[in-house]
Amino acid sequence: GGKIVISTKNIHIDSYYCRYMSDARPGQFVCISFSDTGSGIDENFVKSIFEPFFTTKEMGKGTGLGLSVVYGIVKQHEGWINVKSRIGEGTTFFVYIPAFLGDDTADGGFDSNLGLYYGNGESILFVEDEEDIRKIISALLSRKGYKVSVAANINEAREIMRTSGGKFDVLFSDVILPDGSGTDLAIELTDQNESLKVILCSGYAGSNDLSSIIEARKWEYVQKPYSLSELLKLLAAVLK
Repeated sequence: GGKIVISTKNIHIDSYYCRYMSDARPGQFVCISFSDTGSGIDENFVKSIFEPFFTTKEMGKGTGLGLSVVYGIVKQHEGWINVKSRIGEGTTFFVYIPAFLGDDTADGGFDSNLGLYYGNGESILFVEDEEDIRKIISALLSRKGYKVSVAANINEAREIMRTSGGKFDVLFSDVILPDGSGTDLAIELTDQNESLKVILCSGYAGSNDLSSIIEARKWEYVQKPYSLSELLKLLAAVLK
């Protein structure tokens, strides 16, 4: 049971408010709030909840990375998060994102050189188990001149490679997939096609083993969440 309330509002942040919120800055923002009527968060934990791997759950029942990833996404969009919580009453997260005020002369936060990074019909096998990411990234890359084939898991990727004769320029794969490791898939496919370029991505911190494999095989790695400009620049670099 219980209740979750999601609300949005336009808000002007002034210098007075910024005195009390270290991440805040003056300007016009959109505030998205998420409130629940749950058990609340102990005040001793509130300052630590966005730290990577911090969790109060039992071993094996939580990674402590969920809120850390959320925090990273919000910071990437030049925003911040405030939290209010009381034990037994619930918690509210306030997410502040800079408002776009419709100034046609502004670049909207996009890289002004983004138009330079176009593909020329190169083929990409994109392996990602999250459907929304598959749809968005594949559509954006297609608009930028790439031929994109998508797979939700390793078995689908193998089948696509088999039916296409392995004729891909780039394998762009998540590291953690439902039926195995994207790293193992990359090793398998590059052993079959030495000219295949590899870009791996993950929302989790890279391990030393992964770093050593990437370095030894001269692959590329991008941390989630990544921006479109970051991905396009990386593709341009590996294909040059």
